[in-house]
Amino acid sequence: MTIRHFKFFTTACECKSITKAAEILHVSQPSVSISIKNLEDFYDVLLIDRTSKQFKITAAGQTLYKCAKKILEDFDNINLTLIQQESLSRLSIGAGIAVGKLLLPRIVKGFCIENPSTNIHVNITTSENIESMLYGNLIEIAILENTINTKNLEKIQLSSCPLVAICHRDNPLTLKEDITIEDLSKQKLLLREKFSSTRNSIDNVFNKHGFAAEPIWESESALALINAVKEGLGISILPLQYIYAFNSPEIAILNIDLQIERKINLVYTSSRALSDTARKFIAFIREWFSDTEGQFIF
Repeated sequence: MTIRHFKFFTTACECKSITKAAEILHVSQPSVSISIKNLEDFYDVLLIDRTSKQFKITAAGQTLYKCAKKILEDFDNINLTLIQQESLSRLSIGAGIAVGKLLLPRIVKGFCIENPSTNIHVNITTSENIESMLYGNLIEIAILENTINTKNLEKIQLSSCPLVAICHRDNPLTLKEDITIEDLSKQKLLLREKFSSTRNSIDNVFNKHGFAAEPIWESESALALINAVKEGLGISILPLQYIYAFNSPEIAILNIDLQIERKINLVYTSSRALSDTARKFIAFIREWFSDTEGQFIF
């Protein structure tokens, strides 16, 4: 006998109708009738009084109903326990490309060392895709640069760093006290790739002042842009963190406050209660950023 047999029989007993049971179970009426007949043949008893015009359970049927109901409850409890156990040890994380490519591996490794039984599943894609995955409950939390559509999303800022304009030390702009966005727009720009969080912030600032950021170089690599600046190929706009880390005497920071910050945020949907594993991960990553602030570059 199978769980299916017991399910069909108990449903028929509770509905007092084979027809209604079939509707609830989304099966044909003969399927329910055959399952009940199989039970009768297996236990060699009558479970339903077929001499009655109404659906009537025999004494043996009532006994089997109680036993079958207990079996089904135990079966459901087993499934629920295993599912809960799996969910407690599983965490789905999304990350933007820059964060996921160069930062997240170190974070996940550290967390897994402290929580070896946790099964972490990671999706690395664009911020727009991450947002959709959050709303679709495909991931529980995400780590992203800057901001996305924060409707119904909770946000925890993990890090912040200003963006600065840099050039070769021999560039005439280094002698100018007041530099404007218009001044930058006339230069050869070396910028991050289109649609990256950093590039979006730069484009927004330029557009706000009535100019367009039209780079001659576009790259996913900050190091590539810094090396191009060192060769005097143009001006780049990058996090101050990068400039301090590479500490090149050939590079100068221009005197312009772009009022742009690169922020790293942890986000999750406000409509979904966080699992214990997610809360542990959030506590871990906040401490990780606090301990490593200014030391990581990506």
